[in-house]
Amino acid sequence: MAAPCSSPSARASAKKARRQTQRAESLSGSIRQFLTPEVWKQARHAARAAGCRHDLRWTLQPLILIWAMMTWCTAPTDAERFVTARTFYVRVHCPKRKRPGKHFVGFYEAVQRLPLTVWWAVAAAVRQQIFRVLADRMVVDGWTAFGCDGTRLECPRTAQLEDDLGRASKRGSAPMLWITALVSLRTGVLWAWRLGTAKASERQHLLDLLEDLPRAALASILLVCDAGYVSYELLRTLLSQECSFLIRLSSQAQLYSEEGVEVSRFVEGQFWYWTDKAEKADKPALRVRVIRVASKKRKNDVWLVTNVLDASQLTAESAARLYRMRWESECFFKSYKRVVKDIRLVSRTTAMVVREAEGSLLACQLLLAQGTSALKVGGARAGRDADKCSASGVLREIRREFAACAEPLPKTSFARRLHGCGRDRRARTSVKVRKEHPRRKKHQMPAPPRLKILDDERRSRIQGLCLKDEAA
Repeated sequence: MAAPCSSPSARASAKKARRQTQRAESLSGSIRQFLTPEVWKQARHAARAAGCRHDLRWTLQPLILIWAMMTWCTAPTDAERFVTARTFYVRVHCPKRKRPGKHFVGFYEAVQRLPLTVWWAVAAAVRQQIFRVLADRMVVDGWTAFGCDGTRLECPRTAQLEDDLGRASKRGSAPMLWITALVSLRTGVLWAWRLGTAKASERQHLLDLLEDLPRAALASILLVCDAGYVSYELLRTLLSQECSFLIRLSSQAQLYSEEGVEVSRFVEGQFWYWTDKAEKADKPALRVRVIRVASKKRKNDVWLVTNVLDASQLTAESAARLYRMRWESECFFKSYKRVVKDIRLVSRTTAMVVREAEGSLLACQLLLAQGTSALKVGGARAGRDADKCSASGVLREIRREFAACAEPLPKTSFARRLHGCGRDRRARTSVKVRKEHPRRKKHQMPAPPRLKILDDERRSRIQGLCLKDEAA
C-alpha cells in the first residue's frame, strides 16, 4: 500500500528546514540562524518608531552587519576593518542587490545617526532566536542558569567622555564604561547586557536585566552571582518577582536562626535575612536558605544564599556545581576583552562609544552562539565543557571566511570546521590569574556570614511584619 501524501504545509516546513540546514554550512548561513528576517523586521519597526529617516546608501541590514563584523577583523584601524567587512558583505549578500556605500566616513556617520532603540530592538530579537536554537542546551540540573557580573572598559581621555562617563578612581585613571552582562552558564553564550558610567551600580543593572529573561522559562531561571550582589533591596525585589537566585555571602550579611548553629558542622538550613537598616525601617525579614560548601583545596568555605527553600528542587551538591560554573561569566569577559575585542574602546564621543560597545557585544554574542549551535550534542565531546565553544577557534574560522574573499576556502564546510572548535578540557594545574594587575587591589576571600540567634522580641516583630506585608 502506498504511503499517504503529506500535506502542503508539512512539505513546506520540511523544505524550509532543509534550506536552513544548507545555509548554515557557510558563515552567512550560520549568521542567518540568529539574524533572521523577523529580526530585521523588528529593527525596521523600531527605526520607524524612532523617526529614523531612510538612508539611500546605508539600510539597516548592511549597517548593523558590517558594524558587528568589524569586531571580528584583525586590521589595526576601523577604516581597514570596514574594508574587510564590507568586502565580505558585498560578495555574500549583494550579487544582485544594490551595494552599500564605499567610504568609511559615510558609514561612520550613518552608524552615528542610527538611534540606540534600534540596537536594543536587534538585541532583543536576537535573544529570541538564541533561545529558539539553544534552549535545550541551557538547562543545568533542571535550571536555566545565568551568571551576572560586571566589568569596566577604558575609553579615550577626551573631555566629553570624562564628563559623561567619569573615572573609576582619582589616581589619574581614564574614563570608564561599565558593562554588566548575563551569561548562560552551561553554554557560555552572552544573553543580555547593560551599559553605564564608571561608577554605575551593577545591582541596579541586574534588576534592569530581569526584563530580558526568557519568559518561556521564567519559572526555571536561576540567577547565580558573587558576593558583590548581596543587598536587602535586591533580594527583596527578586523575592517579590518570584525570581530564583543563588548568591555568595560574605561577612557583611546578617542572618538570624531559630536556634543555635554549629558553624563547623553546618551544611544547610533556613534563616531570616534582616539588616539593621531594614529593621530600623520596619521592613520585613526575608526567609532564605543558606548552603555551606566546604572547600577541598582552600581554607575558605563558600556560603551561598538562595530563595529556593525546597532542598529537592536545588540540592546542596547542585548549588555547589552551579556556583562553580559562575566562573563562566569571567571567561566571557576574558573572551570579549582579550580574544574578540581590544580592551580599549577607540571612539572619542559618548554616542559612538556606546554604539561601539553595543556592536562589539552583539558580535561577541553571535560568535559564541554560532560556535555553540554547531557543536555536536554528546558523542566524543560529552563531559566537561561539552556545550561550550572556543571563542578563539570560532574567531579563527570566521577570519578564514573573510580571507576567502582573496584566497580559496578549505575543502571542508564552515559548519564542519566549527565542530572542532570545542574548548580545551585538560585538567588545570596552574592558577587562573597569571600576574597581578598593577592597579588592582589584592583579592580577599569573603568571610563567613554572621549567624545570630533569633530572640523572642525579634521573632514577634518578624511575624507581625510578615502578616502586615501579606495583608498589603
